[in-house]
Amino acid sequence: MSAVVSTVGLTVGGSPNLATGIVTIPSAFASVGSGSAINGLLQAYLDGISSSISSSVSGGTPSVGLINNDLATGLVYTVAGSTGKFFEEFTNTDSVGTVSSLSAAPYTGLTVAANATNLVVEVPGRSVITGNGNTSLALFGATSNVVYTDTNGGTTGAADSIYAAGGRDVISAYGTPSNPNSSYDIVLSGAGSSLTGAGKDTVNVGASFDTVSANGNSTASIFVYGGATTVNANDSSSVAVQFAQKAGGTLDFINNSSNAATIFSANYGGSNGAPNSVTAYGGAGGGYYVGGLAGSNSLVGGSGAVTLQGAGAGDFLQGNSSVSNFLFAGTGNETLVGSSSSGANTFQLGLAYTGNTGAIIANAVVSSAGSGQQAFILGSSSSSTLTGYTVSGASNLYIFVSNAATAANGQSNYLITDFSSVNSSIYLNDTVFGSTKNLTIFSEGNSSVPGFSGAIITLSDGSTIKLAGVNASSLTSVPGAAGSIVIS
Repeated sequence: MSAVVSTVGLTVGGSPNLATGIVTIPSAFASVGSGSAINGLLQAYLDGISSSISSSVSGGTPSVGLINNDLATGLVYTVAGSTGKFFEEFTNTDSVGTVSSLSAAPYTGLTVAANATNLVVEVPGRSVITGNGNTSLALFGATSNVVYTDTNGGTTGAADSIYAAGGRDVISAYGTPSNPNSSYDIVLSGAGSSLTGAGKDTVNVGASFDTVSANGNSTASIFVYGGATTVNANDSSSVAVQFAQKAGGTLDFINNSSNAATIFSANYGGSNGAPNSVTAYGGAGGGYYVGGLAGSNSLVGGSGAVTLQGAGAGDFLQGNSSVSNFLFAGTGNETLVGSSSSGANTFQLGLAYTGNTGAIIANAVVSSAGSGQQAFILGSSSSSTLTGYTVSGASNLYIFVSNAATAANGQSNYLITDFSSVNSSIYLNDTVFGSTKNLTIFSEGNSSVPGFSGAIITLSDGSTIKLAGVNASSLTSVPGAAGSIVIS
């Protein structure tokens, strides 16, 4: 699998003759939007480093030294700095900016100098590099395929920022026993980058095919800018994934951790939703998982409690936890399931959800076999089918909500397949209806619904609630709290 990624150039100055751009680093972060902001910040940082190196002009001594490892020629060029700290480069570029072709890749056994605090790798092909644990920034160019290991994550509280700007990079960032919670900011924008982390990681994934694994007791924040991303949360790691504004792409997420995880599909509001799609499994840790606006999200919980939210059409949401599960339908055709292993489940459809835009009308199939209370919170739907659970110990609560938004969407139509007054109740939770005189309940066989057998509840706005197999005479309706109506 491959991807065609356009790049922009980042430059590093600081050669002895002060020439600008001794090394040009291609970056696959987008030239517009969030990726452009990353490129801008990187360039500003590199300019600052270059300025520190180039202070030797007019007889001055640079505060930061330069080590340029020209792998094409085998030559190492060094300029000392007054602080004893170095900016180190692994390149195929000599000290005056001449670029040579490479023939010996892959390059293995490369080690970052002990006093290097910043690292740039721009070497076409594969290179294997061991970090020194003290770099505050490492930048890998788009044509470089870097296998990089940061062995200790620097000093306690420090944040090592690693930017993989386009190649097929493999990054392993680990803490040591003396510093297990080392902090990393790791940015991936490769055509096939992967991260294995055991510190505190921030990962920015670009238009690429990336794999991120969080291990041990790590804390990982992962920002997705597009592409196809796979994230694995293992051991007792804590992982949060968020798509950038308007970012597309796909996410496959598996929570094998004992801790809860989160997935958010945009910076929400207005038109900033992400046109992405998410496949996630909550595992024992559970968590809060929000699908993308592209729809076809598959969000499945494990034994841990989950909150699952669809977005675009065609979503599948399933709660499996015996503790509790909350499932929110997106807009369009949705499937929501509470499995036989689940306990209390709450289902919402046709009402506002995180990041929603426009009219919210959910046409869903909702089914539950949970052992606790099954709560259905219902708004706008042109056609939805609901199936509760009728075994001993289970109960079904159907709450129909009407507000300004649902009224604007017009009438709704619901079918409840297994309503029983023994363990089921309907609440019409709306001041618009107010009392029993605003609804009509009639018996099965009504000519307006050919082929249907059951009771039909018609509301004042024309909405219908059909109860399959129920005789209308067996139902009672009484005023409830705050103007609601209770039917059982």
